[in-house]
Amino acid sequence: MLMTLYPRYFGTNPLPMHTYLCIRHGFLRRFSFPATVKIAIDKPVSCSEQYYYTNLLSSCKNLSSLKQIHGRLIALGLESDHSLEAKLLNLYSVYHGSVGGRLIFDFSKTPTVILWNSMIKVYNKSNLYREALVLYTDMLKQAIEPDNYTFPFVLKACTGSLCLEMGFSLHGEVVKRGFGLDGYICTGLIDMYCKFGYTEFAREVFNKMSERDVVAWNAMISGYSQVGDPKEALKVFREMQMVGIEANSVSLLNLFPSVCWLSSLVLCKCLHCFAIKREFELSVFNGLIDLYAKCGNVEASRRIFDRLLKRDDVSWGSLISAYSQNGYSVEALEIFGVLKRDKVRLNQVQIVGALLAATDLRDIEKGKEIHDYLIQRGTSLDIEVSTTLITMYAKCGNLNLAKELFNGIENGDLVAWSAMISALAHGEHPNEALQFFREMQNVNLKPNRVTIVSVLPSCAEISALKLGKSIHGYVMKVDMGMGLDVSIGTALVAMYVKCGCFSHAKLWFHEMPCKDVVTWNAMVNGYAQMGHAHKAMETFRHMQSVGLKLDSSTLVGLLPSCALLKAINNGNCIHGHAIKLGFESDLHVMNATIDMYAKCGCIGHAEKLFETEFVKDEISWNTMIAGYAQNGRPKDAVSIFCWMREKEELQPNLVSIVNIIPAYAQLAALNEGKTIHSYIKNMLTMSSLRKNAHSVLLSTAGIWDALIRDSPYLIGLGSYDITGPAADVNMMGYANTEQVASGVHFRLRARSFIVADSGGNRVVFVNLDACMASQLVTIKVLERLKARYGNLYNVQNVAISGIHTHAGPGGYLQYVVYLVTSLGFVRQSFDVIVDGIEKSIIEAHENLRPGSIFVNKGDLLDAGINRSPSAYLNNPAEERKKYKYNVDKEMTLLKFVDAEWGPVGTFNWFPTHGTSMSRTNSLISGDNKGAAARFMEDWYEQNQKRAQRMHSSLLGLSLNQISEIPRRVSWMISDQNANHKELIELAGSFQSPGGRPVTKLLGVSQRIRNSLKMSGHPSFVSAFCQSNVGDVSPNVLGAFCNDTGLPCDFNHSTCNGKNELCYGRGPGYPDEFESTRIIGERQFRKAVDLFNTASEQLKGKVEYRHTYVDFSKLEVSLSGGNGKQEVAKTCPAAMGFAFAAGTTDGPGAFDFKQGDDKGNPFWKLVRNVLKTPDKEQVDCQQPKPILLDTGEMKRPYDWAPSILPIQILRIGQMVILCVPGEFTTMAGRRLRDAVKTALINGGNGVFDGNMHVVIAGLTNSYSQYVTTLEEYQIQRYEGASTLYGPHTLSAYIQEFNKLATALTSGHPASPGPQPPDLLNKQISLLPPVVVDMTPPGTSFGDMDTDVPKNASFKRGDKVVASFWSACPRNDLLTEGSFAVVEKLSETDNKTWVPSYDDDDFCLRFKWGRPSRFSTHSYATLEWYIRQNAVPGVYRLTHYGAAKRIFGSIHHFTGSSSAFVVV
Repeated sequence: MLMTLYPRYFGTNPLPMHTYLCIRHGFLRRFSFPATVKIAIDKPVSCSEQYYYTNLLSSCKNLSSLKQIHGRLIALGLESDHSLEAKLLNLYSVYHGSVGGRLIFDFSKTPTVILWNSMIKVYNKSNLYREALVLYTDMLKQAIEPDNYTFPFVLKACTGSLCLEMGFSLHGEVVKRGFGLDGYICTGLIDMYCKFGYTEFAREVFNKMSERDVVAWNAMISGYSQVGDPKEALKVFREMQMVGIEANSVSLLNLFPSVCWLSSLVLCKCLHCFAIKREFELSVFNGLIDLYAKCGNVEASRRIFDRLLKRDDVSWGSLISAYSQNGYSVEALEIFGVLKRDKVRLNQVQIVGALLAATDLRDIEKGKEIHDYLIQRGTSLDIEVSTTLITMYAKCGNLNLAKELFNGIENGDLVAWSAMISALAHGEHPNEALQFFREMQNVNLKPNRVTIVSVLPSCAEISALKLGKSIHGYVMKVDMGMGLDVSIGTALVAMYVKCGCFSHAKLWFHEMPCKDVVTWNAMVNGYAQMGHAHKAMETFRHMQSVGLKLDSSTLVGLLPSCALLKAINNGNCIHGHAIKLGFESDLHVMNATIDMYAKCGCIGHAEKLFETEFVKDEISWNTMIAGYAQNGRPKDAVSIFCWMREKEELQPNLVSIVNIIPAYAQLAALNEGKTIHSYIKNMLTMSSLRKNAHSVLLSTAGIWDALIRDSPYLIGLGSYDITGPAADVNMMGYANTEQVASGVHFRLRARSFIVADSGGNRVVFVNLDACMASQLVTIKVLERLKARYGNLYNVQNVAISGIHTHAGPGGYLQYVVYLVTSLGFVRQSFDVIVDGIEKSIIEAHENLRPGSIFVNKGDLLDAGINRSPSAYLNNPAEERKKYKYNVDKEMTLLKFVDAEWGPVGTFNWFPTHGTSMSRTNSLISGDNKGAAARFMEDWYEQNQKRAQRMHSSLLGLSLNQISEIPRRVSWMISDQNANHKELIELAGSFQSPGGRPVTKLLGVSQRIRNSLKMSGHPSFVSAFCQSNVGDVSPNVLGAFCNDTGLPCDFNHSTCNGKNELCYGRGPGYPDEFESTRIIGERQFRKAVDLFNTASEQLKGKVEYRHTYVDFSKLEVSLSGGNGKQEVAKTCPAAMGFAFAAGTTDGPGAFDFKQGDDKGNPFWKLVRNVLKTPDKEQVDCQQPKPILLDTGEMKRPYDWAPSILPIQILRIGQMVILCVPGEFTTMAGRRLRDAVKTALINGGNGVFDGNMHVVIAGLTNSYSQYVTTLEEYQIQRYEGASTLYGPHTLSAYIQEFNKLATALTSGHPASPGPQPPDLLNKQISLLPPVVVDMTPPGTSFGDMDTDVPKNASFKRGDKVVASFWSACPRNDLLTEGSFAVVEKLSETDNKTWVPSYDDDDFCLRFKWGRPSRFSTHSYATLEWYIRQNAVPGVYRLTHYGAAKRIFGSIHHFTGSSSAFVVV
């Protein structure tokens, strides 16, 4: 019976049957009928009735009246009349009534094709596009032949549902049925293809049309405008006129977006004249008001409005919007006020425009007034007005009212939620936006495109990368048309860029099939933010090559890259582009151009541009203030700051404050500083202040608080991953060509501290887990810092030092002699170090807060011995008697204490070589100092967590609480009490799942350390820095012959005359990993002792002096025997024969030996092939026999440095001497004593015997060793590696004394000659990764060797598993991990929780190939189970990235079978 009455319900109706019947019953009850009226379903319709109801339907004005008439027709049984059915359906399509339309359709017994078409149209009008497609499919199933009216409706449904595949199918169906030339259908195809971005397909359809009417031409114009191709849109418009088709109002309205895209006022005027000449209707002139406004000429908009003879609501709304869009918010509100005063009934456009103006002014009172007007008028708030109100309240800082308004929306649907999220995101409340996003999901609403595009910027704003990746995964999972939706793709690229995950951004950018200029701009901005200025410029050139039209955002993104490169020529070129494209009056472009000129040092150009006639905003003034301050013109900065306040009546904002403080500090303007301090205090009381702005203001206020309270310093610490390529790259240090990286022992980091005093002076010290600093790295880091911070951080106050690990990838220095074994320059090694240093400094800068620094000293006796004692003994006996040991045993530690958070880090200096890991090790490792840093950071982190839980003080922890090396996450996981048998059964249920791709980067592992960071608390940073390490070895057991076991020869470190068998032995011999752990732990324990007992507080100024010195021919004044001054010279760099002998930490090859002051005739012949030293050089270097005359070898470029940096940093009574080499013990003692004496004698009482002087070795550049004159005579390895001859130490002491004098006198140091930047001359012979493959039948991440089945391990055992993998050079997984140990969660026995990663000392990641040129590779994970490991079920997981044949990179993961730890 039901199927008879409602035949089509059972075909395609999406409603449940009971709902359907209730709705129909509701229609009947809408009209009350007399008792005599009988409902007759099959009653025939008379002509008079048909005519009456046809006229009645024609007079229908809204959906409500339509439903009443429909109910009457149902009651009278008249709805089955075909003419009335069609009329009803058409009206339902007009009023978006899909439910009522469906009732008519389903009640029709034999619906015609017209009725089917009408129903499809109803669904389209109601945005139910998928239902429309389902209905079309059902139509075909019932053998109803579609006509030429059907296809345009269905094509529109394909567009609305983003179903391009269905669209292609329909196109084929159209051709097949002979409608291929139908103008109506072809226009529908053109519209569909254009909206999908396939304008080339649309153009092909257009070209094949036999007759093209104005509608088809308009569709093409609209399509090109929509995809951002304004040139083609204009071209079609011209073609249209040339073929005699007269443009109508729609033509112009479709063309207007293209003119906006070009921002061309010339085109605006042309179209304006065209509209006047053709006498178009009012809608076109309303559009011109909007067009002129969007092109920046609001005056023209006003003139058009004033000349209109007739104005409608849209005219007034367009004018209000014109003012709002161009920053004339006051004028917009004035017009609104006039309309309101004259009691003009305002429409939605006018109200929205006024609300936008109030939002722009952050005038919440005006916004409330408009809201009250709506309430008084009784206006129902539609979604657009509600959204605008919500946005206004959110941006004005009143989240409560915004939420109240949102909660007042009945049955808040997805649109309302999306609106609220968007309002919070655009209102700069990212945390609240993300909270609403989560709540929306909790009420089972699935986010749509608008929601996703709104929420992703919030993730970027607070660097919520994990959530951003989750949203990315959700989008991929539900297939939201990602391949077609440019807005979502662009939002993802921008999110990854702003979160600093640039590798993800690049990968997603390259995988996007469709990109617009906004997408490209995101990449340009990303490259600029990451400091990859060259890449930003390359992207710009690529944009031009593909014919993409640049917009103002492109130029604004490019100009900072020009500043970063100091490429004034490129900057001039971009400026020229701006003028050519008509952006010379664009405020953002002008501001960026002024900033570029200022940062490039062309402050005159910036001044001239600033003085031109353009409307300036706060950014313009702030940019100029910063420019003056950065270019050493603090008076001008203060002058223009005062002008901004007094003449322009602009109140300083956050940026103004930050920019002007350095200028006041340079002028020592304390009173003015107090004025700034009052501004800051006032700003801190603003309720609308964003959290990060509040933090910055607190930090800035700290400078002036410190001035007023005489509080010590601002301190900030930072840390970032610098682990380089873990495959194929030679390691730096031993110069052993066979020592090539093939895995990770634990990761390398850059750790930084910044200290600023109350005068605004600040210093930066960076400690690298790298062999040494590099001049080229230093140059490029300083360039990036200048581009980001101006002159705040510069060559004078930034020091970058290396710990001298011999287990890090090489290829990042710039001189030939240091690049030979690495096959030249390795860009990947270089980039990751530069990036990591910059990010660690940025983190330290952002962490700057008031705090104190404490210093402590203590002896560490068992972490280093002298490896060249025979040379040390050649120093004068009287001098040696002053010291108890032949190496320095003292560790000097700084403890940084945040005024609010307590201890936030330590840096210490202690000399011992990074050679616990031998010359045969191939795993990347920070060696003993890197290990000590790991141990101390983990110790503090875990003890602080424990102290929080126990409500006890961290400082009260005693040394007996560190009897073991801390485990990072053992405290996170409670003990599992299941018995062994149950654990084995549980583990047996988790076999290896096999390798699998990581979906769009979401599977890349997260470092455990990141997950342990406490919210809002700066991470604890601990650095173990290098000092005068030249002759200090960590192999404390001494040097022995491998063949006999006897001690090596004392003078030459040989075994039976050969040096190859003489090796130093560490305390863990023969296990180098154990030796590394022990020496690292000894330093760690001493550091903890000093940390816990530090009580001497640093007080006094922060100062610095820096200069470059040419050591190749420097005159040195020496004290002669008779008391007279003698003059000696240093020499061009050269290395002696004993250099090739190596040391007991890593002996060399062939027959070289230490202590050789004669040389070998054969090797001299070999040397002469490269360069024969002249007599002057030979005499200068005596008694060193020259093996390589590197200082005079210039092909293909310099082999060794000549110009070197030296630097002094002072923090109160702490003085750091930054040297670019390895000073021996006695050489370092002499330098320290000389500088200390100079500071005391010239310091007028500022310095006394209580000052602490440390040497920071291997800093800012690298020039090998520095020995005393006496040690040089012995010509052991250190003397043979003292490049500049016997008087090198005297030269250093002389030049450091000059810096000390400049420091005490308050005079600047001479900058000296600049070192070369050889980046563009570098040569790389390291072949790239060509392709990665796996054996047939296997995938990346599959097991090669799994753990044994049902395996059980005890603490102290080793677990091993191997996976088919790919080259680690494909992705360094920076701040990620190649290897993870996961533990099965006890709560659900399903979730795997990361417990250890490749940043842990106990987990090793090893990588290799079956053969050298094989495309196959494997990764082996080795977990050494610690004694404090938690019992439970575990597995090993590997992450990697493989390179496809055409170069794309895809990520993968694989896991072993589970096993038990008992």
